[in-house]
Amino acid sequence: MAFEEQKTDELVIPEGATEVILSYVRKKAVDWDAKKIMSRVRDAAQIYETVAASIPVYDLERHGSEGGWSPLDCIRHAAEVNTGTISRVTAVLNSGALPTDPSPVVPAERDDVVLMHQNAILQLSKALDVKGESTELEISWEHPFLGNLNWKEWLLTVRVHCLDHAQQTQDIHSALSESDTGAS
Repeated sequence: MAFEEQKTDELVIPEGATEVILSYVRKKAVDWDAKKIMSRVRDAAQIYETVAASIPVYDLERHGSEGGWSPLDCIRHAAEVNTGTISRVTAVLNSGALPTDPSPVVPAERDDVVLMHQNAILQLSKALDVKGESTELEISWEHPFLGNLNWKEWLLTVRVHCLDHAQQTQDIHSALSESDTGAS
């Protein structure tokens, strides 16, 4: 069965996925407290970071026969979006306002990218330990395709993003490995 796809710059989002993601983040932001959300974000971040660290160095910058992203492109993209989101959520938790600073710059090397991601998760966890549920949910800002989200909903997008790009990174690496064995 064919499905239509909606393109957003480099990102291809299957039709209907935005509604599913939005429904998920809205429901879980109401159902789960900040501590449970953070636990789920940490678990997903661990999966993403483990997958990122597992890609052999010789495959990091390889592209498949059809082009597309390399594993490192995918790893860097996930870290860039996640650390930007986390820095905004952390600022909202700490100050009650969105930051005006630009998003953090993602390093070029995989190990530095993973470390940056881990540090962002740690800073977020510390901010949540201090502020928790006390931060107002009225502060929201625009997501590129989900609309306005509050900080709890944004945190859940980090969870989804970690899991999605961990799977994508594994899929890219598997395709590279399959092309190697097919060429033998």
